[in-house]
Amino acid sequence: VNLNIEAKIFPSRPGVTPSPRRFAELILTLLQKEGFLGRSTLQSFDHRFLKEARALQPKVRLAQLTGENHLDYLKVIESSQADILSPHHQWIT
Repeated sequence: VNLNIEAKIFPSRPGVTPSPRRFAELILTLLQKEGFLGRSTLQSFDHRFLKEARALQPKVRLAQLTGENHLDYLKVIESSQADILSPHHQWIT
């Protein structure tokens, strides 16, 4: 079994979730403890979270979710260092 985990962060509401770094630490620690780290993909619209996850665990698989709010997709994927670009549904329909 593989896991696909979406980290939901709301930059406009910082009190709702932990900081991107802390959120990445919490998720990665749990995945490591439960033996799922090598079988998981972390995905998020927030490139800051993905960048922190990469810094903490260089081999973790990352997916950059995209939405209408991303104007320059190449910059976002370069910043997040994601392995996967998950296109907005309107790109493919």
